[in-house]
Amino acid sequence: MLPSPQQRCRPKRGRNHQSRHVISSGSRNWGLYINARKAVEERNILEEMGHKKPPTPIQTDNSTAEGIVNNRVQPKRTKAMDMCFHWLRDRANQKQFRFYWRPGTTNRGDYYTKHHPASHHRN
Repeated sequence: MLPSPQQRCRPKRGRNHQSRHVISSGSRNWGLYINARKAVEERNILEEMGHKKPPTPIQTDNSTAEGIVNNRVQPKRTKAMDMCFHWLRDRANQKQFRFYWRPGTTNRGDYYTKHHPASHHRN
C-alpha cells in the first residue's frame, strides 16, 4: 500500500546537518503543494467534461521554491529534497501548472498568515 500524499511529502530528516537545511524550506511550501493538489482534482474534472485548460498559474513568494520547481535552481542534495517538490516539478513539466514568483507584498493572502503589530493595521 502506498503512503498518503501527506506522508510522502513530509520532510525527511537526514543524519547530517546540511540535509536538514535543504529540507526546512520545504515545510514552508506545504501550501504550494496543497493548492496544486486541489487544482489537479478540478483540472481532471474539467478535462473529463471536455474542457481543456491551459497551465494553471500559481504564484509564490518563495524564490527558492519557484526556482526548484521550474528547474532554475538545482539543489545539492536531491535525495533530501521533499517529494512535494518532485511532484510539483513533474506537474510543471506536464504543462499543468505555471509557477511564478512575486514578492509577498503583492500577495494579499499572505497578509493573514503573518503576525503584525497593532500599529501596522489600518482602521
